[in-house]
Amino acid sequence: MVSPLQLRNKIFLTFDVDWAPDHMVDHIIDICIEKSLKATFFATHHSLTLDKLKDYPSLFEIGIHPNFLPGSTQGKTEEEIFNYCKELAPQAVSIRTHCVYQHGKLYDLLNKYFGSRIIDSSICMPGIENIQPFELYTPSGCLARVPFFWADDYYLLGKQKLEPETLINSNGCKVYLFHPVHIFHNTISMEHYDAIKSNIELDKFQYNGISDVFMNLVDAVSKNQIETGLIKEFLNFN
Repeated sequence: MVSPLQLRNKIFLTFDVDWAPDHMVDHIIDICIEKSLKATFFATHHSLTLDKLKDYPSLFEIGIHPNFLPGSTQGKTEEEIFNYCKELAPQAVSIRTHCVYQHGKLYDLLNKYFGSRIIDSSICMPGIENIQPFELYTPSGCLARVPFFWADDYYLLGKQKLEPETLINSNGCKVYLFHPVHIFHNTISMEHYDAIKSNIELDKFQYNGISDVFMNLVDAVSKNQIETGLIKEFLNFN
């Protein structure tokens, strides 16, 4: 069994793939390998990058990132979407739903499809100290719920500018959420991202965006010799 104290002394880097092309994800993988950083990737689709992650089992974890919103490419029903994700990453023990979609009955389906005890990281608690994992029982098992306390899309709203490297010594579990597309484009605001999606010509020399934020965190973790971990480590906390 793993104690919350052991887990909260680590940094947990997580990436919601969100259908990003392989070259965007490969860029992050290369940084993590170079810096020996452990990371969890919540996968949305089949790709060669998934196979690359499997070559480094001690460094990377593949979780699932099901999309239950209308028009999902993963299926038309929750059951179809779970089947798709199960085939995508059959060994997955961690999940984060796209757009943190959740409801009570969905928790039970998670256990039915992925085992009697799995980890869910679909709760956002931005900048909150002393976050602890907790157990949520369902008719079919138990979820270890592990909130994330920093997310790049929340940061881009500009309402609460929490610089991630300043939070590395916070008390409690420290789970960071990044999106490969924001790192690749060095997104500086949601308006900037909307312009990218609309193929509007932009100044390519943007600074102080998510790529810079991510590298500042990476440098701080390396400089302070902070241990990184995988979300699956929360599977057996006590």
